Amino acid sequence: METPNEEFLTAREVAALLKVSMATVYRMAEGGALPHFQLGGKGHSIRFLKSDLFAEVCRSSSKSVSRKLESGRSISGPKPKWLTEG
Repeated sequence: METPNEEFLTAREVAALLKVSMATVYRMAEGGALPHFQLGGKGHSIRFLKSDLFAEVCRSSSKSVSRKLESGRSISGPKPKWLTEG
């Protein structure tokens, strides 16, 4: 449950944070990829709860990594510590 201290972000702030265009942010929000709130009904400003946004990005990233692992494609970068130990 959200608390009054949670931070809301504008579409512009989300675009800067994710390093994408505002059009991409709106497209992702409309497609359900980014949880958001619409203020004042259709055609008005939308806001994003920062905690929801980070949770969704983390969830999407882990799904992407899982799909790559299942498909057999390699993932660049160092091996996780749990794979190299033991």
